This record gives sequence, structure tokens and C-alpha cells, in this order.
Amino acid sequence: MENTREKDTVSHNPYVVRIDKFADVLKNLSQIFLHLEGARSSFSHEEVEEIYAQVQEKVCKGCSGRADCLGVHQLQTHQLIYEVLQTVEKFGADLSTEMSRKLAKRCMRPEEFRRETLEAFQNAKQTLLWNNRLVQHREGCARQLDAFADAVSDAAKEIGDSIFVDEHLEKKLKVRLKKIGIRMLSSVFFVNARGRYEIHVTVKAMREQCVTTKELVKVVSECTGRNMVPEADERPILGNEYCTVICMEGASYYTLRGVAKLGKGCDRISGDSFLMMELPGGKEG
Repeated sequence: MENTREKDTVSHNPYVVRIDKFADVLKNLSQIFLHLEGARSSFSHEEVEEIYAQVQEKVCKGCSGRADCLGVHQLQTHQLIYEVLQTVEKFGADLSTEMSRKLAKRCMRPEEFRRETLEAFQNAKQTLLWNNRLVQHREGCARQLDAFADAVSDAAKEIGDSIFVDEHLEKKLKVRLKKIGIRMLSSVFFVNARGRYEIHVTVKAMREQCVTTKELVKVVSECTGRNMVPEADERPILGNEYCTVICMEGASYYTLRGVAKLGKGCDRISGDSFLMMELPGGKEG
């Protein structure tokens, strides 16, 4: 059958198309995350204005010189806020002697002004640090998404290379399965790197019949001319609703395992331990 059947790689298979679309969505999402605002080392103009508004609300509200500071000398008051913030950023909470004198000269409540400015600065600085931490996590997630998208694209290409079209085999399967009371909705044929078949059939039992998965796999084996076996933990019976059954080409031979109670040297009992694992396709390791 292999010599007469023509294999065509399916470049637009629905499976591959959906996986590619999913990879594109991940790529776009990662690019959106990477192009958002990055980490900042200083306050923005809006944040400085927010600090100024907080100080004005707590200090200047009940001050007798409010009209003068926020009116004629408003520009100087803004400049004073910037100078205090720059000093705190460089030297910490203890202002220099020159800055303390300048603050006492311009403000009627210098200590209260300094205290409220420092408190607003610390709160804004804490918020800035947390935002930068969130930016770092976001960029890390974006890079992971980008790497995951590449892996998904590679998987889609690998799946696309393994899918082939065989209309004759598909029609043959549909007719043979219908004879035993199984309606086939669709089928997908794969060939892995070792040349082994893997067939996914979406089927259901007809007219409330009870058909076993073994009967289905037997028909698939007869149509393909290969020893097909159901995937591990496959459902034993087909119901009245469509389900996908995976048939894989079985191994050419099987091994039997056992334990020999033979010790090494003078030991009566062997201390060696062995673990066998059942692998897909009837293999063991």
C-alpha cells in the first residue's frame, strides 16, 4: 500500500493553522509587554506635581502666607519643592545647612514643610520602586512568552511535516467503520521521524450501538496493513457522542521482564533494583 499511496505534506492543516495562530498571539502579546513604559530612575513631572499638591494641602492650607506663596511667589515655591527633592535624593533626610537656611527664609513653617515633603517623597519613592519591580517582572514574562511562542511555532512545523493526506485511505476507513456501526467525522494521518503511523479518528457509535475501541483499532489495522494499537488509557467503548481515538503503530516485538533472585558473590539476595516503564507505541524502557 505504501508504494501506491501518495503522501502530501499538509501545509494548511487546521491543526497547524490553529497552533500557528496561537503562536502569533503569544508573539504579539510579548511585543506589547516589551514596548510598554520601562523602568524609571526619577520622578515624572506629574509625580512631582502630586507631591507638591500633598504638601500644599497639609502645610500651606492653614498658613497665613498662603496667598503670597501660591500667588506672587508661586514659581519660587515650585522651585523650592524641586530643590528640596533633589537634596533629599542626593543626601537623604538630613538637609544641608544651606538648604535649611533657604527653606527657613522662604517658608513660615520650615520644619512642617520639610517633614511633609520628606513623607510625600518617601511614599512616591516606594511607589516608584514597586512599579519598577513590576516592570522587571513584566519584561521577564514577555521574554518567556516570546520563547514559548518560538517553541510552539517549531512544534507546529514539526506537526505539519508529519501530517500527510491519503483520500483513498480515508474513504476506505469511513466505509469499513460504517459496516461495524461506527460513523467517522474526520481523520488525521501522521508519520513520525521513525516512519511509524499515528492516526487520529473522530468517531461515534451509530444507532445507540455499543462498539469497543478494539474493534475500531482492528479495522484501522486492516485498512493500513499495519499493527495499530490504541493509545494508553484510551476509552474502551465508543458512545453516541463524537470523540477522538488515537491509533498508534505498535512495536514489531515485545519483551518480557522478570526478577532473578541471584545474589552477587557470596550474597544470598541481590540488592539491585530495576524499573521498567511503558512507553508509547508498545515500547518499554
